[in-house]
Amino acid sequence: MQVGMSTAQSFDPRRGPAVEPLDGVKAMGADAAVALLRSQLPDAAIATVALPVKKSDTTRVTLGTMESGPVSVAYIDPYQKRIAGWRNSPTAPLAERVTAWQRVLHAGEGWGPFWRALVFVSGLLPLLFVITGTVMWLKKRKGRSAA
Repeated sequence: MQVGMSTAQSFDPRRGPAVEPLDGVKAMGADAAVALLRSQLPDAAIATVALPVKKSDTTRVTLGTMESGPVSVAYIDPYQKRIAGWRNSPTAPLAERVTAWQRVLHAGEGWGPFWRALVFVSGLLPLLFVITGTVMWLKKRKGRSAA
């Protein structure tokens, strides 16, 4: 799969698309998976590499960090030595990249401490509305009973 292509198939994001082990072919290791990814994305900031648990799993390589924006995950087929799928591909269509930013912004990441503080304060607003609404309701109720 080319870097710019988007996968239409659905798969478990923890395991990636299912792969078929090939007879007589040894699965590639973490270093080879990183080298394969770097051959297609030389400037990629690789954060983590997760080796397959089952023979039908892919090697997961995470690119980027939540602090820098949405992370991308490359799923590498360790037998055919190719990228089998992407999650939030760095060259994905605009709609997919916008969707990837939703989690980052919702979690208060990506735009520094001011954004994190703003997200925190906005999370407290529903509590403020409940408290002020209850106080207003109690005052109105008390005013009715006094009359």
